[in-house]
Amino acid sequence: MLDVGSGSGILSVAGIRLGLRVTALEIEPAAREATLRTLRLNGVEARLDPRPLEQVAERFDVVVANLPEAVLRRSMSALLSARAAGGVLILGGFEVDDQDTVVASAGLPIVLRLVSDDGRWGCVALQ
Repeated sequence: MLDVGSGSGILSVAGIRLGLRVTALEIEPAAREATLRTLRLNGVEARLDPRPLEQVAERFDVVVANLPEAVLRRSMSALLSARAAGGVLILGGFEVDDQDTVVASAGLPIVLRLVSDDGRWGCVALQ
């Protein structure tokens, strides 16, 4: 699993707990430290990679990105390139009103759609 913009590292921990080998991708030094703290706190290990997404040549069966809508759209080509053939792309961090724009930029069908309890935030799994 590739966790793009790993931030706190919680999605990396979730992936590891589900039995996935995880690469946490984070370019911000403070966020990398937060990811490391969360990994340590949960007693798990992941590969922490400071490269920009565009420099990642590996392909992953699962790519997750919990980022604002504008960042998701701007990064979509690289997100899609990081996804292995037949893999899943899980996107979150955008407002529900922006879901159609995010999904259209990916050009993949939705296989799962989630909305936060307050109805504001969306998450989609595309494949």
